[in-house]
Amino acid sequence: MRMMTTALLLIIKLTVIQFANSHHLNSNCDFYEKINIGQKTVISNPAWPSPYSPGGTCRWIFDCHTGYICRLRCREIGLPATPNCYMDKLLVSATGSSQLRDARVYCGQTNINVRSIETRLSIALITSRFSPGGRFRCTVRSEQWAHPWYRARCGPYCDQSYVH
Repeated sequence: MRMMTTALLLIIKLTVIQFANSHHLNSNCDFYEKINIGQKTVISNPAWPSPYSPGGTCRWIFDCHTGYICRLRCREIGLPATPNCYMDKLLVSATGSSQLRDARVYCGQTNINVRSIETRLSIALITSRFSPGGRFRCTVRSEQWAHPWYRARCGPYCDQSYVH
């Protein structure tokens, strides 16, 4: 079990290094948005609703108003499901790291429900040049900050129904 955990952590670190050193971050696919109180925005892969092209990297950085957090919800995800997400992946940093150093990695068909730890949230799409393509669509909205004891119940990557 420990060896499998170590291997998974290594793969995640390599994914983050791949993002940090990526030559494919297209300036046309690097976004920043300030989310105002009560505002909601929709993000999706390039060419939505068609599948994205292989071999690309996109990044979205969101800042929410002071006293608020950013909530990411993705219910329309169709990325290739590969072991340890080695092909295409969505990276989500609840701390808002622009290099996604602490990002959680997602692939396949899954729902994502993440709240930022503070006011910033970062997301990246990294696709293999051998990808058959995929697609995703998510919403990001501002939510009033919750007391730390409440967040400690499940952390920033909650899917529990008591988190709204």
